[in-house]
This record gives sequence, structure tokens and C-alpha cells, in this order.
Amino acid sequence: MADYFNTDNHASNLPDCFKKDKASNNYKILETEKATCNMIREELYAVDKILDINQAKGKALDMYGERVGQPRGAAEDDKYLLLIKVKLMRNLANGTNNSIVNALSSVLNCSPEQIVFTEYNNLSCKVKLESIPLSLINETGLTTSQLTAIINSLLPVGVVLEELEYTGTFMFSNIEFDYDEEGEEHGFENGYFGMVQGDEQDKILPI
Repeated sequence: MADYFNTDNHASNLPDCFKKDKASNNYKILETEKATCNMIREELYAVDKILDINQAKGKALDMYGERVGQPRGAAEDDKYLLLIKVKLMRNLANGTNNSIVNALSSVLNCSPEQIVFTEYNNLSCKVKLESIPLSLINETGLTTSQLTAIINSLLPVGVVLEELEYTGTFMFSNIEFDYDEEGEEHGFENGYFGMVQGDEQDKILPI
């Protein structure tokens, strides 16, 4: 005979010589014990969950920020998590193009190939962000000026981001009535425009 334990009704697991109905003390005591164990188990799961910074929220996220020296300011949890990641990656970036691209791609959770920086010339100390998918920015909820501040914080001292351009997928065909047969990335139905950074009124974040 196989053993079976009823996890929903602990009292039902008692021998038949014990009272097991809902009005019995046995049922009430075991239900109290079950509720207490479930509460402790949920707390343990929550502690284990916030050990992953990507799952941390509220006060737990504040503690991560305090540890790396990143104040929250007016940032909500999602943006604050990005600021903490920027702070961490800033310590790893060594000022080279590859390290900055890798840091930014890690923060935005994208491939480094999707981010392209170019120099104006060797003497200007100015760079242009040639390409970054607009969809990535929309997913983070950052505005263009906030992202610009983040990028400038990753650049070496004395180097500034002069121009920033976001790439979209919308395009016109060179041939009349031509269209994307796949309909997955381009065109009027699923494509989206890129944009060039402009002046905005945003919340000031402690970047």
C-alpha cells in the first residue's frame, strides 16, 4: 500500500481513531500549523528571490543601491535597477569603445552589435552614437535625455556624446508598390520610426 499525504487537509492523515472533522481540535491545530509553515516557506522564497538583483523591489533594491553608492532619487524600481547596473558597469568600463559598448549592452540587455559609436575626429573628443534600436529604449522606459546622461557617465573624462540617433525599422521601397512579404519587421503594419534626440523636460535622475 502506497503512502499518501494529503497536503491540503493535514487532519485527514491522522488514524481513524482521531477526530478529523473541521470542528475538531485536531483539525484546527493542524490547520494553524499548516498556515504557519506556508507563511515561513513564502518568506524563505522571497528572501531567496531578492538575492537576484533583477527580482529585487522596493527596500531590497534600495539596499543594493546603498551598497554600490547609487541614490534612488525620483527613479521608480525599473529605472533604479538600470541606474544600479550602470553604476556597476561604470566600474568595469575602462574607457575603450568595446568596454563602453559592452557595458551599455549589458545595461540594456541587448547584443553589443546593436550599439555603434563613431568618432567625429581624433582631436574633437566627441563621439556620436550611430545606432541603437529604439525598441530597447522603449522597453526601459528611459527618455532620450536620461539615456544620454547614462552614456556620458560611461564615457572617459573629457569625452562627450555630441549626437545620438535612434534607429527604427520603418522604410520606404525604391520600387513602387513593393513591400515586405514577410511583414515581420518593416513597412506600415509592424515597422516603427527611429528618432533623433531633442530637448525634453524629464525627471532628473541621480546619474
